[in-house]
Amino acid sequence: MIVPWLLGAMSAIAHHLYNSSRNGQSATNPGFANQTWAIRFGTGFAFLTISLLSTALTVAFHQLVWYSVQHQRKGFSLAALDDLFALNRNLASFLSKEILTRATGVFIVAIFIWYET
Repeated sequence: MIVPWLLGAMSAIAHHLYNSSRNGQSATNPGFANQTWAIRFGTGFAFLTISLLSTALTVAFHQLVWYSVQHQRKGFSLAALDDLFALNRNLASFLSKEILTRATGVFIVAIFIWYET
């Protein structure tokens, strides 16, 4: 979880530094410095950053789900467990009152996952 987050942060910083280095340059420079390649590199950095940060968020979600299941004193019903593990893939799982009341942290992280995608 930490490695994809760190790589995503480094990719975002590299994207910013690349864009800052292009600031004030002519869009008609020859070779790799022209506008077409600048857009390609910028898009690549943006895609890499989003992919890495999304991976980190998904890993954090799964770790939080397992933590919530293991440390819940009362336990979850089978339907709630099914919804809990499907929360990042199935919008209908958000309708589970048991998850909202007993695994609020997982619920909030799942909202971030859906917002991010």
